[in-house]
Amino acid sequence: MVSLPARVRHAFASSVANTTDNNKVGSAKWNADLEIFLGTVCEALSTLNLSGDTMAYFTGGSSAQLTALSAFGRLVIAANDKAEVRSLLSAVSLAGDTMSGNLNFAGIAKVTGLAAPTDATDAATKAYVDALATVVSGALVFKGAWDASAGTFPGASVAQTGWFYKVSVAGTVDGKTFSVGDDLFAIVNNASTSTYAANWLKIEGSITLAEVEAAIGFTFGSLAALSSITTAYISDMSANGKSLVTAANYAAMRTLLMVDVSGPSSSTDNAAARFDAATGKIIKNSALIIADTTGSLSRAGNGGIPLQGTNTNDNAGVGDVGEYVSSTVPIASAVALSSGAPANVTSILLSAGDWEVGGNVAFVSNPATTTSILIASINTVSNTLPTLPAGGGRSQVAGTFPGGIIECLQSGEARISLNTPTTIYLVAQANFAVDIMTAFGFIRGRRVR
Repeated sequence: MVSLPARVRHAFASSVANTTDNNKVGSAKWNADLEIFLGTVCEALSTLNLSGDTMAYFTGGSSAQLTALSAFGRLVIAANDKAEVRSLLSAVSLAGDTMSGNLNFAGIAKVTGLAAPTDATDAATKAYVDALATVVSGALVFKGAWDASAGTFPGASVAQTGWFYKVSVAGTVDGKTFSVGDDLFAIVNNASTSTYAANWLKIEGSITLAEVEAAIGFTFGSLAALSSITTAYISDMSANGKSLVTAANYAAMRTLLMVDVSGPSSSTDNAAARFDAATGKIIKNSALIIADTTGSLSRAGNGGIPLQGTNTNDNAGVGDVGEYVSSTVPIASAVALSSGAPANVTSILLSAGDWEVGGNVAFVSNPATTTSILIASINTVSNTLPTLPAGGGRSQVAGTFPGGIIECLQSGEARISLNTPTTIYLVAQANFAVDIMTAFGFIRGRRVR
């Protein structure tokens, strides 16, 4: 071992106070051990030919060698923490990192310790896949052909839910008839070989003539196929019914049903059909057009649709065009007026629609009464004159009118268009002096559309 140079011992010893405690720095034992260690290190390193970009490493207790130290290696050594080292190595953390690209274990390694998957993109364990495969395979398992003539159900009492069999030979088991081609499904585990109910489910593979006969409640004799049915085999059909099902063609069937109505080979879209001649069996095109959505009527080629009025003294129905509503107040029930104040003489209630409304007012005064203005009007507001021109529903005269006689004034015609039932008023006003003035009259409304 190379002895530690005196200057090294001096420099080290001079900076640390001596102590007799061998467990502390500066004791004689500690200094002796340090001298041995440093001497060994110096002896090993003294044999090396140091150069740039190299790093020494020990090959034994007192021997060392050099190895090249690349720029990348220096970056790894200089890294502050393991996160920087992972970044330099493009490595992923044990938890939380995301990796791009594929893992290729070349068939010699496997991923272990996986938890059960919970998300669609999670890796699945073998146990999870095996359990899923068991569920799927147990859902429906074809077990082969079954001879129903053997008199017992298949599976030897160990058939599991989802096992199914195809009937190869017809037969009857537990009162259940099976035909070739039918399917038999176990609906419980360890399905019974003798009991059908709550153990098995039959799915028809074909429908036999016997099954049809059982379903409809009568037999077809010795017929080999349904296509050979004739009315002779149907005992409960009426004579008319037999005639109908044996009709030679559609035309003959229509004749039997008395619905032999025929029409032209083409017609106008939306045109109303009308009978041609008096047989009641021939229809033809017409000029009357009925709109698809509104039902409004028009005439092909335009020109309008002439409408014939009633030919007797009846009334149009409620809601029909021409509906008529009126009210009359006789002189015996005349309404008292105050000079200059509008007053209702009478009224009518009109439903929603388009109306023409008019009337007249008769004014009655005493011989001593002097009158200067008379007004008759139609309004939707009670005891109120409409504003001129009032849609034609207001008449007004001014002058000097003698007392003691009846003055009659037309209100004029007003269009009243309503979207809800509304009361319409016949409103009168007179400007007069001395004694009294009364009014009676008539109001009427005609629905125009």
